[in-house]
Amino acid sequence: MVTNLRHKNALEKAKEYLVKSIESIDQKFTGEFISVDLRNAESALGEIIGIVTTDDILNNIFAKFCIGK
Repeated sequence: MVTNLRHKNALEKAKEYLVKSIESIDQKFTGEFISVDLRNAESALGEIIGIVTTDDILNNIFAKFCIGK
């Protein structure tokens, strides 16, 4: 049971990427294509446990502050 909407959305996103990676494996895609979907799934799960990337920090700064105006 998931009680947080943000967690639910992240889990659904992770599931979509995992399903895509399985489809890529079934279609005999190379590891590079499969790894992109797996990284995206990992990133979605990271949102739940609080892993923050540099891109997340920069996006947050530019979204919340008036820089360069």
